Amino acid sequence: MVFKGRKIHSNLYLLLLLLLIVMAMTGCTATSDPNTSQAKEDPAAFFEGKTIRFLVPFKAGSSFDMYPRMMAPILEKEMGVTIQVENLTGAGGMLMYNELAEAKPDGLTLGIMAVLGAGMAQLGEAPGIEYDMKELTWIGRYVDEPQVIAVKKDSPWKTFDDILASDKKIIFGSTGYTASTYTNPLVVSMALDAPLDMITGYEGSDDVIKGVLRNDTDALAISTGSSRITSNIDEIRGLLLLASEPNSVFPDTPLVYDYAKTDRAKNILDTYIPVLDIYRSAAAPPGLSPEKTKYLREMFAKASNSEDYKNKTEKAKMAVNFLSGEEVSKKVEKIFSNPNQELVEVLKENYNKK
Repeated sequence: MVFKGRKIHSNLYLLLLLLLIVMAMTGCTATSDPNTSQAKEDPAAFFEGKTIRFLVPFKAGSSFDMYPRMMAPILEKEMGVTIQVENLTGAGGMLMYNELAEAKPDGLTLGIMAVLGAGMAQLGEAPGIEYDMKELTWIGRYVDEPQVIAVKKDSPWKTFDDILASDKKIIFGSTGYTASTYTNPLVVSMALDAPLDMITGYEGSDDVIKGVLRNDTDALAISTGSSRITSNIDEIRGLLLLASEPNSVFPDTPLVYDYAKTDRAKNILDTYIPVLDIYRSAAAPPGLSPEKTKYLREMFAKASNSEDYKNKTEKAKMAVNFLSGEEVSKKVEKIFSNPNQELVEVLKENYNKK
């Protein structure tokens, strides 16, 4: 009996010894795990001395182009990098958006997105789209930008009521189906039953406004912050502001919601107008690591709030309105969570015309 008792105790001791060995081995494995905090990458060290491609969907000198170019020297100084701004134009920005989405997720390719055009094109499943805005890594917002429907000063349409009462189509110029110069009048026409029509093929906002000033087209719908608008402000008249609150550039222009008399109209606008809150935002490709995402967001925020950047934008008479990458990401998710289905169907029809 004694012998058996000793054997049982010996077995217990052996079992405890095995458990201790397993625990020790598990502990060693955990400390050597490359996913632990000790093994996480150092983004500041990674970016030091590197070149970052910063893609712009429109041509050099455009308002979209000016934001990253004004911020580039500040980011270069803060991060120890070289910023190479590249204008990749075509298809209303789609070529650039696809390039960004397919780039290697290493933080060395960034881009400024025209969220309005890109978002509406994705909702409408426009041909050629290879990006998914929900999957992009959002770095931060440059500015929110209300849009305005405007005509030449000597236009026969003095107010938006004149347009609503017109017995002929009011022709708008646009750069392409994915551009805001197209989706703005499209949504207004749909929500307010306005007699609007669009022709595409203009190279940029500069050409769109020139078309109006030459009387090639009747009207345009463009960002209130566009340098092309502010530089030609004395030659145009704002008729309708696509925003939920007044704008300093067009303080006396009525809001689109003033004409939304039905629930249907309000629902359509509630899908569209909030996209303007993140109109010009910076993004990186999908799959960027959490460490690099955090670092780039911090650097973008620091540059956005620097006195140097604010002085540059003020001198250029360009608005700034920073929003964090986290908040931009939340708004993007909201855009696609429950969009107005009538608007989605109209977008699909227009983007997929043969």
